[in-house]
Amino acid sequence: MPVLHVNLADPADVQAAIEVLMRYQASFAQAPQTSSLAVVQPPLAQAMAEMKLKKIWQFLVRVASVNAPEYSLPELGEHIGMSSNKVCSLKAILAKPEQRLGIQFFELSHTGNVDGVGNPRYRMPDAIKQAIQTASMGATPESGCV
Repeated sequence: MPVLHVNLADPADVQAAIEVLMRYQASFAQAPQTSSLAVVQPPLAQAMAEMKLKKIWQFLVRVASVNAPEYSLPELGEHIGMSSNKVCSLKAILAKPEQRLGIQFFELSHTGNVDGVGNPRYRMPDAIKQAIQTASMGATPESGCV
């Protein structure tokens, strides 16, 4: 990692540092544009392509097919045929890819409703649901994602 030392008391040194940073920023900003992959695929499609390679993909496809507008984790388990513990694990496992990919597979329900025992309700954002459904249509039997 490059380090830039600047004497803030010296206006000439500050000006030189600003010029260095501007050149660095300009070269950094141009780098993603040179990648044809970044131009061809939007970020959400890239995220879905990466997630499709994971074993967790089959569960995301099942969640995306749920017709309920919102659900607590135990209710989601009933919808997709999993125990509530496994659904909680699924949500926890998704935290790392969510952070890395900059997407959110589950969000708290906008209504603020809770289930009968006080569990918060979630929903899968429409854009994520649609991206999963679109990506799963291209699934092959070899990928285990049909």
